[in-house]
Amino acid sequence: MLNGTAVRKKFGFSVYLAALYLSEQSRDDETIMKKDRRNKRVHITMLREVSAHTFNSTIQKNIDVNFSTDEKREYSKELDDFLGCFRGGSDLKKGSTIDIDFVPEIGMLISVDGKAHEAIPGEDFYHAILRLWIGNPPQESLKTGLLGLVMD
Repeated sequence: MLNGTAVRKKFGFSVYLAALYLSEQSRDDETIMKKDRRNKRVHITMLREVSAHTFNSTIQKNIDVNFSTDEKREYSKELDDFLGCFRGGSDLKKGSTIDIDFVPEIGMLISVDGKAHEAIPGEDFYHAILRLWIGNPPQESLKTGLLGLVMD
């Protein structure tokens, strides 16, 4: 079920609409990231065109803010696989969609415009990646919107 939505803005321009889907609504970021191990989805719809390079670079910067050096080392393969889903791909056009799912027993599933990428196994990595939107996101309204506290 839809937990919340938010619009990512940069320099006053709307870049994408993010939606967080959970098995059961929650307003508690720590519960979502650390305790709730049921299905989840972050769904992104691009509201403007963004180059694959720019999108990947922005994600990398957000990872640098949300992951410690030790975590980057611990999750180095998973981070490389995650970023690889966006690296060297097509530019994201207005209307492009990205789904980042967590499925218990499988791990993270990512699809870009319906093109599925290879699963990234493990529970902890997916929940760490959620920090990009509900941990220390590039704008606070992403977190509050996705937690259903404020509609953007």
